[in-house]
Amino acid sequence: MVTQAAASILCQYIEGKTVVEIQDFQAETMLSLLRVPLTANRQRCALLGFKALKTIVYSLDGGPL
Repeated sequence: MVTQAAASILCQYIEGKTVVEIQDFQAETMLSLLRVPLTANRQRCALLGFKALKTIVYSLDGGPL
């Protein structure tokens, strides 16, 4: 459940952002968007979509998102 909720929040947050803004987006900010305390294991789940997004953005070589 936390993975799905975090992915939904992530999608809403990055909508309209530039690639540079997404590159500057940090894991701590993602966790703060959730507004609930999470254990270490649940933090890993919550950051799954974030990590996938970062992988995609850094593999673009400057192309459009």
